[in-house]
Amino acid sequence: MFLSYLALAILIIMIIVIVYAFIWIHDIPYMLAKKRNHPNLHAIHIACWLSLFTLHALWPFVFLWAIIQKPKLEVVIVEGDVNASGGGNNSGGNRAGSSRGGNRSGGRGKGS
Repeated sequence: MFLSYLALAILIIMIIVIVYAFIWIHDIPYMLAKKRNHPNLHAIHIACWLSLFTLHALWPFVFLWAIIQKPKLEVVIVEGDVNASGGGNNSGGNRAGSSRGGNRSGGRGKGS
């Protein structure tokens, strides 16, 4: 009789471990997206849970969505930059206003 209860306890524990591992595996795309600071973090988390109910159909797509991120393009326009269009050679280091720290007011302060 003791072995029957032991077998039942082991079976229940194994089912709980398998369900927990199953949920953890489906949460991997969310963890990757969170680590990479993905802009669609919450949508990826919802898609991970939806893939549980669609029998893994969405999981590969959610995983790819989490690891593929569009490169961010950042345009910085410097005040007083002579060559703002990006063409030409600016290797001389002599920019307009560079001796005054970019201030075009002739060295005067803000109020004058």
